[in-house]
Amino acid sequence: MHKKWNSCYPNYLLLSDDFLRQILAIHPEMFQISRKFNIVFDFIKGQIMPESQDNQQLLQLTAQIVSAHVSHNSVSAEMLPALIRDVYQSLSGTEQPVEEPPPPLEPAVNPKKSVFNDYIICLEDGKKLKMLRRHLKSAYNLTPEQYRERWGLANDYPMVAPAYAKQRSNLAKKIGLGTKPASQAPASGSPRSKKGD
Repeated sequence: MHKKWNSCYPNYLLLSDDFLRQILAIHPEMFQISRKFNIVFDFIKGQIMPESQDNQQLLQLTAQIVSAHVSHNSVSAEMLPALIRDVYQSLSGTEQPVEEPPPPLEPAVNPKKSVFNDYIICLEDGKKLKMLRRHLKSAYNLTPEQYRERWGLANDYPMVAPAYAKQRSNLAKKIGLGTKPASQAPASGSPRSKKGD
């Protein structure tokens, strides 16, 4: 009997006689169903462990539900394994585990109160910094764009404290950065060389 089913359905695991007896001991009505339809379960080995108390209860509930359904409805032999599997998975909750949504992000301070003249408060950890960009990259591996998107900040949200930005700007102007050098015009009256001369 087992060899016939295993050769026809190599992906199915036919319950061993010992395991089948354990199920039938829980719910005797399953005996008639099991012999009539040659119960085949689409479970991998070891998925159901009958010695566990929880699994015993799941098997008992599965047997009761399937038995009640089959006694009042016409179920083909091909549909029975899927019915048993679906009922078992529904009861055990193994079909689709429920994932809890991640907790909403809470900034360390209100974003509207994070920019001051001398410092900016990092929304991730509440640190007061003059320059936020380096801290974000080293501590959280975030770019300014990712940080702004994560906290819903405007595209022009500063990464440098306003006073520090102004200080750097003044220093840059003082040493001549950001200005074009004055072009030296040729002296008047000097002869220009012509091509071909």
